[in-house]
Amino acid sequence: MATRYKLISLKDKASGSDINSGSDDAKFATAKAIKDSTNVPSVAPSTSGNVLTSNGTNWTSATPSSGGVDTSGTPADNDFAKFTDADTIEGRSYTEVKTDLSLNNVTNNAQLPIAGGTLTGAVVAADHGTGTTDQVVNVCYSTSATPPTASTTTEGALFVQYTA
Repeated sequence: MATRYKLISLKDKASGSDINSGSDDAKFATAKAIKDSTNVPSVAPSTSGNVLTSNGTNWTSATPSSGGVDTSGTPADNDFAKFTDADTIEGRSYTEVKTDLSLNNVTNNAQLPIAGGTLTGAVVAADHGTGTTDQVVNVCYSTSATPPTASTTTEGALFVQYTA
């Protein structure tokens, strides 16, 4: 039995101008066609660190222009970046960021929202300096007829006696 072979023809090779126009996808690109194309730059092996840029029509390989960022110190995982000058950043820890932003007086405790929420602990208002200003007051309550002493409550606290 005879073996049959089917002859396949390769597509035509593209030229540099074919690659530039991008109008014929029936041709295949060769290394020479890519080199001859003005849209694909020739990047020599000795151009480590170069970047490809485009002017909208052609590509070029060039040394990067300014705009790079340097680092200062040794940034660590989970550090925040802080610019120390126009093109230098340094790693800053959570604590250092709080200091940088003058947030040293802020705790990491959950806070009760202004509207809604439930107080689960005692809230103690400050001493009242004057009775002519609206303020939050502390309220003490007991079945005893004896109110708390001044040393155990704040100034302006109210005492309520109730019957159990």
